[in-house]
Amino acid sequence: MNVKINNEPAVLADGTTLAQLAAERNLPDRGVAVAVGNAMVPRAEWAGRTLVEGDDIVIPKQSHYQIESFIDGTIMTLADAPWPGLTPDLLSVLIVVATQARGSVLFHQKMFESRLFFVDKLIDMGAQIILCDPHRAVVVGHDHHRRLRAGRMASPDIRAGIALLIAAMSACGTSRIDNIEQIDRGYEDIEVRLNNLGARIERIS
Repeated sequence: MNVKINNEPAVLADGTTLAQLAAERNLPDRGVAVAVGNAMVPRAEWAGRTLVEGDDIVIPKQSHYQIESFIDGTIMTLADAPWPGLTPDLLSVLIVVATQARGSVLFHQKMFESRLFFVDKLIDMGAQIILCDPHRAVVVGHDHHRRLRAGRMASPDIRAGIALLIAAMSACGTSRIDNIEQIDRGYEDIEVRLNNLGARIERIS
């Protein structure tokens, strides 16, 4: 049957499943998202998802994320700023993303106090982060060579809470996050939306 994979024509055997396609292409066991017809397919459904004639399949090509350096070789720096600069609400999420990337980056929280203290919880999970002072932290990405460890933590605020949730999804094992009311304030029913993308999150209270 004829399909498209990343906008390139491809021919697959009739009855091929997403799991078989992933095995043929040597996709890694984690860190890969696949969409069919503009809809994400959770990894748990790959074995039961049979591809059909004309399917449009999108598989991200990058095997890792690379943090670039400045042109003079100095470490990349990300700092929050008023609009149209980088919103401070995303800084905590980007810190977690950087732990999964290749390279190092300095985060500088300029606009608010005490928003970087949650990185202690990421360090407890195995992230390589140097907290320079209350406003600056250096993240050394492990590029999937090691996984974060699961643990029990509490959400201190909305921004740190969603960052810890993302970290827990990338960690090995089962994590528990308390004080989720902080997350609910900004991300209502977040576990439903993430579970639809393949996450395994259970609200226990």
